[in-house]
Amino acid sequence: MLKNKEKVRKIAIILTIILTILCLGINYRKITKEEYAPTLKSADAGELKIASATIDLNNGKLVPIYRPKWEKVSNTYDAVNKKISVVVKGSAYQKKTISSDVNIDYNSNVKSTLTSDKIKVYIDDEEATGLEIKLSDPTITTNATTNKNQITYTIEISGFEQNARITGRPYKEWSGNISLKILGRGENESTYDANILVDEFGNQNMMETDEDTGNWMNVEIKDAKTDHNANNTLFADYIGPEFTYEYSSTDISHDKKTLTVDFSVTDKYFKSSTVLGNKDNITVKMLDTNVTVANDKITKALTLKTLAQDKVVGDITYKANGDIYYKGTKVGERYSLVIGGLEQEEIAEGEQFKDYSGPIEIKFPAGIARDASGNINIEKQIVIGVNDPDQSGNQEIVDVVSPVWSISSANLEAGKIKVRVSDKYLDRTLSKFELTKEKVRVIVNDSESTAIIKTITGPIEITANKVYEYEIVLSNITPDKVEYEEFTPIDPIVGGTAKYKKENGGEIKLEMDAGSVTDQYANPTKQQNLYLGYIDGTGPEIYDVQKTEDRANNKEIFIFNVTDKNYDKTDLITPEEMTVWMDGIQV
Repeated sequence: MLKNKEKVRKIAIILTIILTILCLGINYRKITKEEYAPTLKSADAGELKIASATIDLNNGKLVPIYRPKWEKVSNTYDAVNKKISVVVKGSAYQKKTISSDVNIDYNSNVKSTLTSDKIKVYIDDEEATGLEIKLSDPTITTNATTNKNQITYTIEISGFEQNARITGRPYKEWSGNISLKILGRGENESTYDANILVDEFGNQNMMETDEDTGNWMNVEIKDAKTDHNANNTLFADYIGPEFTYEYSSTDISHDKKTLTVDFSVTDKYFKSSTVLGNKDNITVKMLDTNVTVANDKITKALTLKTLAQDKVVGDITYKANGDIYYKGTKVGERYSLVIGGLEQEEIAEGEQFKDYSGPIEIKFPAGIARDASGNINIEKQIVIGVNDPDQSGNQEIVDVVSPVWSISSANLEAGKIKVRVSDKYLDRTLSKFELTKEKVRVIVNDSESTAIIKTITGPIEITANKVYEYEIVLSNITPDKVEYEEFTPIDPIVGGTAKYKKENGGEIKLEMDAGSVTDQYANPTKQQNLYLGYIDGTGPEIYDVQKTEDRANNKEIFIFNVTDKNYDKTDLITPEEMTVWMDGIQV
């Protein structure tokens, strides 16, 4: 039963084809070669594929040529206004030689109801959305060959540069080879009465089917493919190379005291870059102070950055189907900029802190990358922490600068010293204040003293979230008990030993341990020495060593020692500083 039904269906299809051909006035009951006829219509596309090209009926081909067509007349590239204007012509004529004595000469007047919404624009074979399409009023002229009327329009296309990138693409659209599809009659029955371009016999402009596969194809107006702007060529590229930046929490290194900025420069038709040669023209600006950092204050190391998937060092490749890396063509280069020297060796004159820390802007100059059409990048600013171009993320504080100790005041006689710790980001609640007496060593004459007693109080806030002060009191510099230390003088005038009073004073420095205070961005203080000078409450002593009478020369020779643990050998006793007394009377 099923086989009989299949036979009936096939017979019905054959009868449908025969009846259709008879209605067209073709005197063949069976098509055995190429035949030419107007467009056909079948109730079921599964029974008969209708196309404006060739219909394969196994034993022959039916090639409809009686249909109006659109074609490009010219196009104008407008770089100033970033648009392209395409003049298209709708007409109906075709000549076809069948044999030496049979020719078909089809021509007809046409009329059109074309509107801008019936025009689709494709860029590199992909339908482009977001474009602005304007259509002029039609112009009707007479074809000099056929003496039939034809219709021309000017299609103006603009708005190629979109506000955002298509997800997954490393560059902004739209740039590339343009093709235009003017809608008309197609596969879907709902298009049978489109009537956008119609000849006087009622034939319409229509889609075609592939001769081999039978699949429906777009009827497109396009030129040979190229990679750059050229006169009278359907190609448009108004978009210059773009920068891409993505922040990572590892970009700020507190150990290395550096900032790493990974970025790329891309363009759909990327050609060249001079980024590496423009390292000194990439500027670093502190946003909170509006200061551009001089190149001699910081270091900048700029290299091509290679990822595991990169085929060539630093190259970025892309394939139009979204498959990035390996399979596509080069669309840009990837770089890594490492900025050092943000923590200066010394606090600059007139400044309170060691710069540079705070919100940072990196600025790239214009003209350091170009595409195949000669478009160059514009000047570009990126803010550390804010991803570009989607502007996601938040501005980050770049702070690799450690807090610094300084002496604010010192009462050397009393042994009272006030020290301050300063930092641009020393928030009281977010920072760590861990200075104890165990983290302060008293260095006397280049050796640590364990005899001097330390007491520490503080911190107190001097400048909110920036400067704090501790008081350090040093005691037992002069011992309560008088004791002496004997020693053997070097090159003595007479033999024997000498002595000096024991004491704890001398040339004193405070050695502050690293990590005693940590700012809110995890930068600890470094080990730092604070020079106080001499703290000494014990004066020199004079000891009588020997007296020698010289009666012959009528004189007396006195030998005496002047000793002190911290004796200043540059300050010797002079004769003017001595007086002589005899029998209670000053001589």
